[in-house]
Amino acid sequence: MALVQLHLGASGVIRPGDVVITWHPGEGFPLHVGIFGGNIQQVTGKQTTLHVCGLPQCVNKNGLGYDEWTCDDGPHYRPDLIGQLWDDVDEVRVADVKLLADAMMLELSQVQKGCRWALEMEVDAQHMVRGAVPLFIRGSCTQLVCHLYRHSGLQLIADGGDIETESQGRVYPATLIYVFWWECQPLTREWDSALSEYAACIEFDERAQRPPRVRKARSAPTA
Repeated sequence: MALVQLHLGASGVIRPGDVVITWHPGEGFPLHVGIFGGNIQQVTGKQTTLHVCGLPQCVNKNGLGYDEWTCDDGPHYRPDLIGQLWDDVDEVRVADVKLLADAMMLELSQVQKGCRWALEMEVDAQHMVRGAVPLFIRGSCTQLVCHLYRHSGLQLIADGGDIETESQGRVYPATLIYVFWWECQPLTREWDSALSEYAACIEFDERAQRPPRVRKARSAPTA
């Protein structure tokens, strides 16, 4: 697993299904997460534009959908960090996260239901995506990401643990940053308020003096 901090000038390779995170410190909701829906590619620092599925879709629209996250000026979300699962993870399942997001948006369109951002998550078990996945009709951006990952066989946060209990059911984007940074999927640790903020979520831990493992650089395919 890995966290690519683009806002600090880091670079890497992004794949369909990876988590893209925007960070606007000082705002009421400083973090927002979405699912990368483009092709595998190299990303470099602050020169990145990515096709991302998010809830809300964009700055001025509440519904679920795709938008371009870019570092250019304008009413866009900015790709500041990328959260990835690498070690012992089937990359086909990561790609399936993006495919499931697409299937969910198609189902929403076919049954003429909207999907809105809310603090409380709600799914519609009367309408199943692919015959097995409850339709996500409202919730936070992080709840949507966890829902898509869970039903692609990649659980980010353990069900029914202290994180869900102590955070009163809310899953903070910073908690996902912690998961990617410390490589602890699915997350089972006790709740701490630092898990609700970036960059506190990667600084407070008892392992903070030990940097994440360094891996060989990955390159995007040339053909």
